[in-house]
Amino acid sequence: MLMYMRLFLFNWLVVVQGLALVLVLGLAPLLTASAQTASSYAGTGFAVSHRGHILTSYHVVQNAQEIRVTSSALSQETPATLLAFDADKDLALLSIKATTIPLRVALWESVPTGLEVYAMGYPQPTIQGVELKITSGLINAMEGPKGAAGFFQFSAPIQKGNSGGPVLGADGRVVGLVHAKLITTAAATPQDQPQNVNYAIRSKELVDFLEQQRISATPVQLDMSQVLRPHELFTKSQASVFAIRVVLPATKQGATAPTTELPDDIRTALILVGKAEQPRLFGAYQAGFVKVKAIGAEYVLVKPSTSDTSTTPKFEFILSLNQPRKLPGGEVYKSVLFTAQYLCEQASYLVSRREYKDNTFGTGSTVAAFKPKEEVTQEAAQAVKSVILRDFFKDSLCPK
Repeated sequence: MLMYMRLFLFNWLVVVQGLALVLVLGLAPLLTASAQTASSYAGTGFAVSHRGHILTSYHVVQNAQEIRVTSSALSQETPATLLAFDADKDLALLSIKATTIPLRVALWESVPTGLEVYAMGYPQPTIQGVELKITSGLINAMEGPKGAAGFFQFSAPIQKGNSGGPVLGADGRVVGLVHAKLITTAAATPQDQPQNVNYAIRSKELVDFLEQQRISATPVQLDMSQVLRPHELFTKSQASVFAIRVVLPATKQGATAPTTELPDDIRTALILVGKAEQPRLFGAYQAGFVKVKAIGAEYVLVKPSTSDTSTTPKFEFILSLNQPRKLPGGEVYKSVLFTAQYLCEQASYLVSRREYKDNTFGTGSTVAAFKPKEEVTQEAAQAVKSVILRDFFKDSLCPK
């Protein structure tokens, strides 16, 4: 089963509506002062007017206490204001006190499948540096994940930090805004993993949003007689593309600040599970179940121990089912919460408690709970037979 992830670089701190996840992404440092703030580069945006208007993804700036932007056209980092947003579409409009060079938006009806496109942005700036990057690919399909409308699929490589950046046609016009990528599947072999399956919000959605904010964004047809070489397109567009850094609210002493990005697997699962299940999955994530894996149509979530770094770590995990099941006593459950210990060298686990829940992702009421009558020993360990699950536990729990 394929998992779809948004590049929000992005802790999602809110409710997800439809396909638009309201969240902020990025990894924030552990704070030790009683009231500190955390800041990190969260994503990308691009100018849509001469008056300092910048379009980006809402998840990039949501929950930000301060927003700052920079680009090759600015002599220094500049404060930005959040003017408007649409959480359902995952779009946000920023404003800075500076003159900007807008990118022209393409008329969506003129955009064909197979069009060569370029993604511009600031991927993984803490690793790759805060310098604008460009990648190339094609528009592969005119639909989003699971056929979702308002998106298209493209193959230009993107990473965390590209969220909110422009997807440009070869004439330099914006055909979309970087939204997400497809990652980590439950494929049988590594060779079946998706490669450069990425999604963007169509230019028509961008135009509609901007017009609602009274920003003139009359779309123009792609002009394939004005095809630019990649370096020419980069030079022409770079002053219009901005790195976005967010300052997040203060945290209590010893707490981890909200992140500017959700883990890829969590973000992907939030998209796939459907609107009704998203709050439950996000609740599990907030409770510490920070790793998730799709196994067919079901999900396994892991809460690693933050202090046990041995080869036999204790942990908790949730099995969330696609369909309700019954216990021998007739109790109906939709998920199971396990307290366990993983034996890294044997690729096996010991379960010390099972708690059956009447809703998905470990939520709802407990319908039954079981503990072994005697202390569990390693001789009672159960081998993890699924290769996918075994690799998942290893990556999530075992020392590197």
